[in-house]
Amino acid sequence: MLAVTISLAFLAQWGAQRLTVRIRAELAAEQSSGYLIALPVLWLQRLFVLWLLINALWLVKGTAFSLSQCLATVLMLAVLGMLALVDAETGILPNELVLLLMLLAWGYSWFIKGDDLPALDRLWGMSLGYALPMLFNAAYRWARAREALGQGDAKLLAAIGLWVGLTALADVWIIASALLLVYTVGLTFANRSTMRLNKGIPFGPFLVLATNALVICESF
Repeated sequence: MLAVTISLAFLAQWGAQRLTVRIRAELAAEQSSGYLIALPVLWLQRLFVLWLLINALWLVKGTAFSLSQCLATVLMLAVLGMLALVDAETGILPNELVLLLMLLAWGYSWFIKGDDLPALDRLWGMSLGYALPMLFNAAYRWARAREALGQGDAKLLAAIGLWVGLTALADVWIIASALLLVYTVGLTFANRSTMRLNKGIPFGPFLVLATNALVICESF
């Protein structure tokens, strides 16, 4: 299991790097700058590998999950980690990774849970995971004449909702918002941010961390 996780971690890291290079080239061609999380890229990559290994160890040694559940969960966490890495470095959540996560979540319901279709709670999670952020963004744009969330965040929430269900999705949103607030306050006090605050902070990494917390709690 650990050998598979290590291989998966480095493969996912390589894939995230390739996507990041491509997206940065597209942003440069459009004369648009991305967003940045104020951590060195090398730190982010090492933290990703360590994070995935800790999750794998916990799922194998500390939970009642079967081996197939552990493998499926680690695979989905690897895709989530790729999304977090790319979003942290570019401010973009690639559609292909979001779609892959959604397909994996669907497959998890089918092969692991034994459902022909995902449970109604998960389907509602997918639907409202996309719809509510878009409605919130529309209201914020009307009130403040600027974007609060991108479509990538809404798509990611839809994929997460299909995985964890509607009830847990609300917890994901609350935890992610709290983590974002702590991060922003920390940067303010440190006064050494390397990102363009006028363009916003990528929300994807915080959604990923919140989802990870909920998945770990579910595995108890």
